[in-house]
Amino acid sequence: MTPRLWGWVGLLTVAVGYEAWGLLDSGQSDTISELTAVVFRTSTRAGAVAFLIAWVLFAAWYAPHVALNQGHWRRPPAVSSSKEH
Repeated sequence: MTPRLWGWVGLLTVAVGYEAWGLLDSGQSDTISELTAVVFRTSTRAGAVAFLIAWVLFAAWYAPHVALNQGHWRRPPAVSSSKEH
């Protein structure tokens, strides 16, 4: 695995751990969904609409980005310098 991939694995592990801790804790605004609702103020109509628009735009970008493998971080395949005879 590359260092960049290890970074993503670490970031996702921390996010899952944070979410699990929030689910097990009885406090409010501990989970990612609760925090998102607070940030977008989804208890208001404008906040709910803003969240919905942001989510649809994110999904419209992310799904094709992953499905079509259009990552901007990819490097072109290495060209072999040895010639087969």
